[in-house]
Amino acid sequence: MANCIARQPIKLANGETYGYELLYRADTTAVAFDESFDGDKASSNTIITSFLELGITNVTDGKKAFVNFTEELLTSGLATLLPKEMLVIEVLETILPTKEVVTACVNLRSLGYKIALDDFILEDEYRGLLNVADIVKVDFMLTSREDIHTFVNSLSDFKALTLLAEKIETKDDFNFALSEGFELFQGYYFSRPVIMANKNTEIEPNKANCLRLMNVTMSEEATFDTLADIIQQDAALTYKLLRVINSAYYGLSHKISNVKQAVGLLGFKELRKWSMLTMMAQAQGNGDPELIKMSLIRAHMMELTAKKLKLNHDDSFMVGMMSLMDAVMGIEMSEVIERANLAEAISIPLLERSGVTGELLEMTIAYTIGDFDKADDIADDYKLTLDDVSDFYLSAIDWESKVSNGAD
Repeated sequence: MANCIARQPIKLANGETYGYELLYRADTTAVAFDESFDGDKASSNTIITSFLELGITNVTDGKKAFVNFTEELLTSGLATLLPKEMLVIEVLETILPTKEVVTACVNLRSLGYKIALDDFILEDEYRGLLNVADIVKVDFMLTSREDIHTFVNSLSDFKALTLLAEKIETKDDFNFALSEGFELFQGYYFSRPVIMANKNTEIEPNKANCLRLMNVTMSEEATFDTLADIIQQDAALTYKLLRVINSAYYGLSHKISNVKQAVGLLGFKELRKWSMLTMMAQAQGNGDPELIKMSLIRAHMMELTAKKLKLNHDDSFMVGMMSLMDAVMGIEMSEVIERANLAEAISIPLLERSGVTGELLEMTIAYTIGDFDKADDIADDYKLTLDDVSDFYLSAIDWESKVSNGAD
């Protein structure tokens, strides 16, 4: 079986990323462990890959890593091999508060590890675990608001507990969770267009990238490829450049969806002016940094997939890059496409998820949200394995981290 790892952000109320839950195949079906699958093996593989092989700092950008622990892994003391500053141990909802389990949690907390109760079951027999936990995760899809309210009120003796609301789907869910005292949040609400920004908000590029672009345009050794690489590392710069080159001002007879083509058409002088104006007009920016990261990860995953299949990897990169622009800007994807005047090779996969590129985008999205079964089905249609997709994903995380941190 492929060693699949994806990550889902866990947010603070102000939108900052607190950490990531690491997802793996054993959890694709939801609330309880799939008894037909070896949970110990799944968790062990996740830990080995993310902490020991890849380096957990690379996987989570230095944020907390929430990892599901089975009873066997919890009581074995394996967690002490991992950095306490990075790890949050998620105690699965199927684990009963036996003497061995409680003792293991007490020992780990005394060493400085954080304990989270995953999908906490609101029943008396599990309340014993509240004494040994730092974080309690409550599933907002499976628990009624009345039960959530009752549960929160019952925690008066556990004031040190941090409440994490998971599967937050709507703004109403988020507001209710805030009103009940939840401090951490996880779910699709944070990646859906309607809640990310006000209509007509413009995403602003990274200031360092603007400066770098302007400096390179002034260098005698600069090439169009170098400039294109800088622009493609910033979702905002990519979007703004395509809007400029496809505007009526340039009167082109066909739409440009390739950054390298756009750079070549503008030339060094115009790019220098454009980068200066972009930097001067830059505001604080309203885009969610997590969405910008995921845009880059999707873009590179799509690019690697296309190269593997010998497809147009420039178009695939652009589709991945633009696939979250609706969420970043808080507008419909159709309006994003209209503003940037994107060619059909980019717009159709984004709008309809059809054709080869559209299906590969679906596969990419499925994998990054932990829907490994769907990703596997699509991969199989293109004679790819889930190992291939996993490699693309992990390479994309590494690439995004280097890009975001200014590495060459």
